[in-house]
Amino acid sequence: MKNNILFLSAILALITMSCSSSAKLSRAEANELRGAMIHSLLENQHYVIKAEKMNLRRGGQLYLSETANYIKVNGDAARVNLAYMGRSYDLRGISGINMSGQITERSIVKKKNGNTLVSMRIEQNNDAFKFDILVSNSGRCTVNIYHPKIDPISYRGYFAALQ
Repeated sequence: MKNNILFLSAILALITMSCSSSAKLSRAEANELRGAMIHSLLENQHYVIKAEKMNLRRGGQLYLSETANYIKVNGDAARVNLAYMGRSYDLRGISGINMSGQITERSIVKKKNGNTLVSMRIEQNNDAFKFDILVSNSGRCTVNIYHPKIDPISYRGYFAALQ
């Protein structure tokens, strides 16, 4: 909570300083500010990624409902609710990735072009999924999910702060 208040006050101070020198932020300044805010939320582990499209393995895309397909991260806890269409290497086929688990491994890397790559491992009971999330400064996301019992799958969506 203290980190969020400090972050919001720093953003407010940056906006005030930018606005005092000019009436309007330039596009580059706005993108830089948005990127800093996104990177801070990623580091504070308090965000949601809403999936809009599922990229199929053999080409093509399926459009998804953002309200029903998401990844919520709140500290070390994560809630994943995503549709799945692909092969399953288990006795039972699956139609979705639905889990509430703990994040056991996490790394955040800021790229030179301003994008941020988040790699994390989410475990529930004895099951673990690996997530690679690429977040751009504009808030657009690409999520790649790996698990030994399903084909790798990719989603596209957008980044939002957790309410």
